[in-house]
Amino acid sequence: GETGELQLLQNKPNPFENQTRIEFTLPEASMGKITITNTYGETVATFNGKFSAGLNYVDVNAEQMKLVPGVYYYTLEINGRKVTRKMVLLK
Repeated sequence: GETGELQLLQNKPNPFENQTRIEFTLPEASMGKITITNTYGETVATFNGKFSAGLNYVDVNAEQMKLVPGVYYYTLEINGRKVTRKMVLLK
């Protein structure tokens, strides 16, 4: 696999209706966090964990998180680095 860089991939599927997966790759195992925010900048979900080198993912369930349709941003924070992407939740 491709290691050596931090990469936050586009969630799949996107746009999504209830369930989507956020994948990211890490150069080495690290503690990290993924934060999902709405367009108002409010945090609606946080995933903290120790992630392994290579490919990792978190699954987002809109119903469980009580998310309303609209645009969301997801941010990966690892070792002081931050990457953000956008995703869209449909009705």
